[in-house]
Amino acid sequence: MTEEQHTAGNIDVQTNPSVNRRKFLSVTAGTTAAVGLGGCLSSGGAEQLSVTGYPGPYADTLEDEIAPMFEEETGAELIVNRVAAEHISEIQSAPEDDPPYDAAAVTGLSYKIGRNEDLWMNLRDDNIPNQEHIYDYLIDYRPTEVGLPVTGGLWNMVYRSDLDWEPESWNDLMSEEAENVALRSDFWNFPIHVAAVASQEASLAEELQDESMHSAVFDVFEQIDQTAWIGQPADMWQFFENDVIDIGMSNTEQSLADDRVLEGDFSQVVPSETAGYLDMFVVVRGTDKRDLAEEYINFVLSQEVQETWAEGAPNLYANSNVQYPGGLQDTIPTTEEQFQGVAFPDWNTPLFEFRTELAETFNSEIADV
Repeated sequence: MTEEQHTAGNIDVQTNPSVNRRKFLSVTAGTTAAVGLGGCLSSGGAEQLSVTGYPGPYADTLEDEIAPMFEEETGAELIVNRVAAEHISEIQSAPEDDPPYDAAAVTGLSYKIGRNEDLWMNLRDDNIPNQEHIYDYLIDYRPTEVGLPVTGGLWNMVYRSDLDWEPESWNDLMSEEAENVALRSDFWNFPIHVAAVASQEASLAEELQDESMHSAVFDVFEQIDQTAWIGQPADMWQFFENDVIDIGMSNTEQSLADDRVLEGDFSQVVPSETAGYLDMFVVVRGTDKRDLAEEYINFVLSQEVQETWAEGAPNLYANSNVQYPGGLQDTIPTTEEQFQGVAFPDWNTPLFEFRTELAETFNSEIADV
């Protein structure tokens, strides 16, 4: 099956921005009600489903709050494996009939690579009716024949509340007021997208699609008073504690629920134009628990589960019915206009072909990692 098609039942549907999985669901709604997920449950909760979660509040909430909900509903035990953002190599190296996980959350680049290498199983629409509630903008952003957007996040800035000024945009990091800044270096794609947004040479990080404009993106790093690189989230707080930095690159999950921000010692801002990421949930090739894995994806797309997740991990959630807690409702995009202000990496563009060159330049010349 090509990237432009996905199959539900015995009917092939062309995938494009106007004809997608959701529209097909309206055709198969009658069938959906009649088709169960037979064979995926076991008595006494003996069956286990191995899934992935990113370390921190994301995996904590998945394991502590959502896993018990899943077990209560299905009788199956959810095994949460805490993995780094880019864990596709582990899946690539595993035997085709013995994957390390049954279902996984993967970033856009891993999703693209996995699609190219047939690492993900086709999703069967009738097993995932909750996809009907995903924001149109997100469902149309990437091909969804083998994965669906479930969670995501936005890059933001954390800064000392006693600064004489308040940064509002990524471009502000190049101003004279911005001193002692730390950007992320754990994965080259994160800071490069932020730098592209800051450069303002093209519309919302489109500089990365044009090789002739890459130098303008890398010039941004030279104009920032960068005193440290954040290799892992905990580094940022250590740098603050040691008076190494005044401003740090973070994301909504790792800062909005942090006591140091909530208590007012530090402030945060999500610029109106920022970079972000979408986590695609997939069923891993070779699993013998395909039905249960699809039930899991449907489960985590439900409004109740996503609202529970948002309480513990203040991220972006794909279900358009989600009511975010507290001030998060004003921070996370919930309209198409707001989503258009977020530079989600689009790997179905020339960016995918430029990835090796961009990574090598960033790692060797910018961050020296």
